[in-house]
Amino acid sequence: MVAEVQKAYMEQNERDHEKIITHVDNKIGLHSIIVSADVRGFEENQKTLEKEVIGIKRKMR
Repeated sequence: MVAEVQKAYMEQNERDHEKIITHVDNKIGLHSIIVSADVRGFEENQKTLEKEVIGIKRKMR
């Protein structure tokens, strides 16, 4: 009887653990996508600013 209860607890813990791992993996994946999009945005903004600086330097000559 005790062994059956322990086994049931272990199985429940394993299921709960899998749910937590899945949730964490999903959150990490979402954050990776967000960070990746932010980095692309920063790179695009940097290129735009560099072009504007070049244009301003040309006008100053």
